[in-house]
This record gives sequence, C-alpha cells and structure tokens, in this order.
Amino acid sequence: MSDASTQTARKMRRNGVIAGIILVAVLLLLWWLLRPAAPDIRALLVQSRDYYEEPHEDIAALATALETPEAALAFARDRVGLSLYEGRLQSPEEVLRTRVANPADKAMFLAAILRAMDLAVSASAAPFPDDARIGLVDRFAVEEKPLPEPMRALMAQI
Repeated sequence: MSDASTQTARKMRRNGVIAGIILVAVLLLLWWLLRPAAPDIRALLVQSRDYYEEPHEDIAALATALETPEAALAFARDRVGLSLYEGRLQSPEEVLRTRVANPADKAMFLAAILRAMDLAVSASAAPFPDDARIGLVDRFAVEEKPLPEPMRALMAQI
C-alpha cells in the first residue's frame, strides 16, 4: 500500500471518530434538554396528606363531602382497606375510623354512606354453600328502589 492511501485511511478513521464523538455529544445534549422534569416532592407530599387526611368524623359529614354515589363508591373502594375476618364486626362509623373492613362491613359502610345521601339502599349478606365449583364465597346483594325516570334514562346510557 502506498503512503497516500494509508494517510487517507487514517484521515477517514480520525474523521469517523470525530463524527462519532460529535454524535454522542449531540445525543447527550438532547437527552439532557428533553428529559422529564423531576416531580416536585413537596407538592406530592401535600397532595398525599390532603388525600389521606381524615376530616370526616361521621358518615353524614362524609356523605356531604363526597356529594355523588360514584364518589362514595370510589371512597369505599380506594380508601378502605380489605381485611379478611369472619362475620360483621364493625359498624360503619368504626369502618370510617379504622379504614379497614371485611367485604361485609365494607358493603354496609357503603350502604350507610348512600343512605346518608338520601338514596334508598338496603344491603344484605348471604353465605353460599361450600361447593368445589365455586369455593367458599360470600356475595352481597344490594337492592335499590327503582330510580326516577330521568335517572333511569341516564343510567341506561352508561
């Protein structure tokens, strides 16, 4: 090989290395400029505190604060933990205070909130037989009075 071709090969290699370094530098700069902003920890802590704060001392105050049946359902589902004890041991007020209940107490808690919202709700628990096909289960039937006509039409759309 001639001297000129070796020098050309070295120049090409050097130019390739320089181009690679520039490409990596540009990619790092773009990554740094476009990275997501770090979350504001203080705002997250305030939001968590407000979410878990317990301002409601009774079911009526909670029902007033929640305003809608959907909010009541979300509260019972998301803010009351599940515990697997037998039978009904807690009143709705105790469930509100402890924020832990088994499915039966949780259903009665939700029914109490809905009653405080002036909705006609009755809840009942029924044990199902121990069957290999269904296992041990407790199911809850919630009976409601028929909804007024405008509300029934609205619920049919959902």
